[in-house]
Amino acid sequence: MKKIIIFLFLFLVSVSVSAKEDYSWSDFDRVCFTKMAELNILNLETFKVEIADDVDPLFVQGDKFLANKIYEKTKEEYVEYSVFSAQGLKPGELSNIKYLNDGNLDTSINFDPYFSGTRQIIIDAGEILELGSFKFNFKYTANHLIRFYISKDGKGYVNIKNPEDFNFRFLKIEFEDLNKRVNVNYNLSIEELNL
Repeated sequence: MKKIIIFLFLFLVSVSVSAKEDYSWSDFDRVCFTKMAELNILNLETFKVEIADDVDPLFVQGDKFLANKIYEKTKEEYVEYSVFSAQGLKPGELSNIKYLNDGNLDTSINFDPYFSGTRQIIIDAGEILELGSFKFNFKYTANHLIRFYISKDGKGYVNIKNPEDFNFRFLKIEFEDLNKRVNVNYNLSIEELNL
C-alpha cells in the first residue's frame, strides 16, 4: 500500500512540475520548419490568416507563443444565377452552361471560333446584387477583348470595368476578336463565372 501511495505521489509531483514548464520560440530549431512568414500587425485587433490545410501553424510574438484559434474554411458560396442568353457557343454547348458556376476549373463552356457575330453571354442574378455582397470570379481562356456591361432591368446596359464595383442584376460579357482584319480564329472558353 505504501508503494502505491508513494508512486501516486511521485507521479502527481512529476505531472505538476512538467505542467509548469514553459517553452519559448528560442527552444525550437527553426531549421525544422518548412515555411515561415512574418506579419506586420499595425494594431492589437484580431486578424485572420489563410493557411493550407496541411499546415500546423505556430504564432510567435517576440519570443512568446500567441494564443490562436483555427477555423475550418468553408466552401465558397456563389450566387445562383441563370444564363439569360448566350451567343456564339459551339453546337451542343448549351447543356454545359451548368459548368460556369460549379467551382471546377477543369470544366468549361466553349464558343465557336468560326461564329461571325459578337460572342456574348448574359447572366441574370435573379435580384439586384448590392455592392460588396458578392465577389466576381471570372476564369477564361481567350485572345479576345473582354467588355462588361451591367443592367438592373435587362434592357439598358452600361459599360463598366469591374462588376464588383456596382449594383446590378444582369451582367453581359462580350468577347471581341483582337485580330478582325486577319483571318485567324481563336478558341474561347469560360472555365468559371461566379458572383
